Amino acid sequence: MSDNISIENAPISFGANFQQNGENGAILNAYFGLEVSFKNQILLSLSRQATFNIDDIQNQNFNPIPYMYNDLYFIRREEFFFTGIKNLRKNVKFLQLAKDLAAKHITEDDFENEIESNPEKYLIDINPMTNPNDIVLLHEIVNKIGDDLSIDEAGDIFSFDPNSIKEQLNKLSK
Repeated sequence: MSDNISIENAPISFGANFQQNGENGAILNAYFGLEVSFKNQILLSLSRQATFNIDDIQNQNFNPIPYMYNDLYFIRREEFFFTGIKNLRKNVKFLQLAKDLAAKHITEDDFENEIESNPEKYLIDINPMTNPNDIVLLHEIVNKIGDDLSIDEAGDIFSFDPNSIKEQLNKLSK
């Protein structure tokens, strides 16, 4: 069992109801809820409620998604940032350990023992990218970084398997 926190499989509730609003036509009341727990403690509980005029909904350009899902986007983006920072710190610690080995401050056995004893300090977990929205978010973040990151580098920084990033990119291009 993993001690990682993820919102990908968190229970989500949706609901909507229509109401006739006198002469003004009908309105739609919609709600969205999400709760994330870890070891039986609620870490995050959020809900969003929005009311839409039926005339707006019938407009072909109407998109309720920004009204209902903004919080999930920011939560997932924050998750990306924290993962990236943690992974870059792991890289720095690994490079410092390698530097100590190269400078002969530690032996090769010390180097290997340190990594085997404390893998969480030096090794990056690589996970498949299963959420198709993650590739859009990854692309946005990498563009904001402004450096030409390879798929492998982006995978290392954000803990994604490069092959699954390529699969998601291929799905987007179809």
